[in-house]
Amino acid sequence: MPDGLMRPTRSSIHQRLRESTRADHLRLERLLNLLDPELTRVRYGRVLVAFHAFYAQLEAQFQRHHLAASPSLDFELPCRAPLLRADLAALGVSPRQSDEIPMAEIRTPSEFAGRLYVVEGAALGGQMLARHLADKWGMDRESGAAFFSGSGPIETGRRWAQILTWLERVPRSAGDARDMVAAASATFRALELLVADQAGQS
Repeated sequence: MPDGLMRPTRSSIHQRLRESTRADHLRLERLLNLLDPELTRVRYGRVLVAFHAFYAQLEAQFQRHHLAASPSLDFELPCRAPLLRADLAALGVSPRQSDEIPMAEIRTPSEFAGRLYVVEGAALGGQMLARHLADKWGMDRESGAAFFSGSGPIETGRRWAQILTWLERVPRSAGDARDMVAAASATFRALELLVADQAGQS
């Protein structure tokens, strides 16, 4: 974990989400391959195009369905698509125009929670990638790394602790927990499909 990040106690639902989506997470990391020494700016830009298509649509869903979340949110909704647009502009790359992503509309509070878990965990992991991009290309939030830099390590860690506390309070039966895990897994797969389509393996 990057220096300065808080280390919240892992809740039971956090542990279940983490363990149940581990294979999805690792598969996406292998496809992204952003730590590859041979990573080019062109491929990096293609990855960001895929990320923007994903985040723009998912964050719109969060806006449409957050009032149905239970318990009510005591933190702001994620808003990272604008950071991706700024990064693409810095790189001279146009966003993907299609608004179609391989992910169904959020239907239940459990699905809302499962998808939120994925994007907030990604923000935490993005702190390491921001440092890598700074080392590799001298890239910062003004030159193409705003998305991965996010709010910085300390604030990102604080937010992650808030998210985990909220997840633990989400009412859930056994079926709700399964739905939460299924939604998280589907979210990883949706992003994986977009990245594969836009950036491929090269």
